[in-house]
Amino acid sequence: MWSAFRWHAYRVMGAMPYVDLQKGGIHKPTDLIKFPWEKEQVSEADIPTEEDEREMLAILKEMNSTGG
Repeated sequence: MWSAFRWHAYRVMGAMPYVDLQKGGIHKPTDLIKFPWEKEQVSEADIPTEEDEREMLAILKEMNSTGG
């Protein structure tokens, strides 16, 4: 799904006459946006710890309870 959004954004930007993607170093959609899961190698720092997971769950629960 996200790659489709990225592709669409790339195509829309490429159709704009005042945007020069090539000049900006953007030659393909993956040059526009790189998603974290597209990394070739994952380091230990990129893997969430159990504490990180608990913190993220608490944030999600808070957001769901407040409707935000």
